[in-house]
Amino acid sequence: MEGFTITSYGNEFSTGVTRDGRQVLMGLLCPNLVAVFFDAAGSYLSHDVLKLTMAPPRMAVTGVSWPTLAGVESINGIREGPFKINDPTFQSSLAKDLGALKTKVGFIERPIRLQQFKLEGRSIGIELLPRHLAEFITNPNGVADDQEELNEFQSELADWESSGNFVFYWAKGYWIGPNGQVEST
Repeated sequence: MEGFTITSYGNEFSTGVTRDGRQVLMGLLCPNLVAVFFDAAGSYLSHDVLKLTMAPPRMAVTGVSWPTLAGVESINGIREGPFKINDPTFQSSLAKDLGALKTKVGFIERPIRLQQFKLEGRSIGIELLPRHLAEFITNPNGVADDQEELNEFQSELADWESSGNFVFYWAKGYWIGPNGQVEST
């Protein structure tokens, strides 16, 4: 089977199989727990979005105007900033929720091999190239300012294509090598 191998990465996402043989990718995708299911050949089947027992806390931002901060909401004049996913109480609650989900599906951790996919409306998927290289292919002169930069992009693209790497998106981009290990975020 051709495809892309992905291996669990710390507490950011887990990969494995379920008791019924489906491949699964699961983890926190704020503010929910998400599980994405694939068949044995790596084709996307479905996904579940599960509410967490404890919502991830957010940084309160008062008296500061951050008009360009994406995802900032205002509640009673208090703006909420980014999620504090490393909060110890939240991490403990998340571990319990994730453990319960793993038990429910009969999760066995292992690398999975998937076909390229993208979940619309969610920042989850696999792309062949990092965005800057995809933009370069689409419009080389719009990305490179001069011949030297054009040559650098061409060299980087050749290196990327020969590496066997790909980009896996789970809220952010992970550059993954052909062995399924995260090489960079």
